[in-house]
Amino acid sequence: MESWIQMATPITVEVHPPQSPGADEAREIEYEIFRLAGYIEPNEKRRVLEYDIHAESLFLMARQDRKAVGMVRLILDSTGQYRFPVLQHFEVEEAALARIRKIPCTRLVEIGTIAVRPEHRKGPAHMELVKVIMTTTWRRGVRFVLSCIDEGYFHGLLRKGLFCRPIGPAKMYMGSVTVPVLFDSAELPWKYRLLFFGYRIWGRFYSA
Repeated sequence: MESWIQMATPITVEVHPPQSPGADEAREIEYEIFRLAGYIEPNEKRRVLEYDIHAESLFLMARQDRKAVGMVRLILDSTGQYRFPVLQHFEVEEAALARIRKIPCTRLVEIGTIAVRPEHRKGPAHMELVKVIMTTTWRRGVRFVLSCIDEGYFHGLLRKGLFCRPIGPAKMYMGSVTVPVLFDSAELPWKYRLLFFGYRIWGRFYSA
């Protein structure tokens, strides 16, 4: 009897500017996953309203067999006024805020949301999105990344040596205890810097 091994279809990741059909689809996926998880209440606009007010967003869309399986919203600020959600919704420590305000907004981005369909969370979609986050931020000259992450996931990152600096106290936010953090690529351990360098090289070919 012959046995067959079915290989999974590769994950592809697209990058969409805010005013595009791809961005609208990403917002729909974001809303659907957050609503089903209980992070937000249903609304007529079918949007994650807390983040959708930030017009300067880039959207990464992961697909498998042409089906959208996950997305990331990267929030930018070209105004120089540090209009990032994590600075608005968390009590950021004064020293951390002073450090952040010394960083040009062109070198700063916030990972606003990451939403992956439940059946794909143990697969490659998450890592492929992370790769494109790294290459996209590098191409834009970004060194620092703001985010707010689940407290359990935060401690998991620390155990793996992926240092991220807390910038304020944790609080209940969108369904879980969440920590506001700042990533600095210069503070990564060497093994992750080498990995990041590899993604930068990969990004050159990706963007060619």
